[in-house]
Amino acid sequence: QPDQTIEPGRKVEGMRLVTFEVCQFERRQIHDAKLYVQLRREGKAKKENPAYICGMDMIKITILDREGIEHELDAPTDMGLSVMELCKSYELPVEGTCGGMALCASCHVYVHSGHDLPEPTDDELAMLDSAFFVKTNSRLGCQIKLHDSLDGLKLELAPVAQ
Repeated sequence: QPDQTIEPGRKVEGMRLVTFEVCQFERRQIHDAKLYVQLRREGKAKKENPAYICGMDMIKITILDREGIEHELDAPTDMGLSVMELCKSYELPVEGTCGGMALCASCHVYVHSGHDLPEPTDDELAMLDSAFFVKTNSRLGCQIKLHDSLDGLKLELAPVAQ
C-alpha cells in the first residue's frame, strides 16, 4: 500500500467506523488516521476493524438486517454508545430520528440472545406501546448502551411500517 497523508476529516479506505456521530470518537479516529495507515502497512491493523488501534475495549454484536443478512459488528464499550449509534456507524438502515431520546421507535430491534439487559424505562415502554410490529423481545436500540457484558449480543432490526 502506498504512503498516504491523511488530512483531518478525510475518510481512509476501509475505515468502516468513521461514520460514528459521536464527537469524541470522530476526533479520536481522525487523530489516529496516520497511525492506522502505518499499522496497515505493517500488517498490524485489521482493515475491517480500525477502531481497536485507539486502545478501545471492543465487543462483538450480531445484527440481522431486514433482508435477513447477518452483520457481525465490532463495538467499542468505553464511549457510552448505544446500539442505535453502532448500527448507524455501520450504515445499517436505522434512522434514529429523535437522536436517542426514546421518542420515535425508528431504532426498534428484537433481542434474540439471553443477555441481561436493563429494564426498559417508562419512556421506552410508552414508545414501544405506540410502535408497529412490537414483540415481547422488542427494545429501542437507542436505550441499549454498549458495555462489556453485551459481548455476543444478537439483535434483529424490526420491520418498518410502509
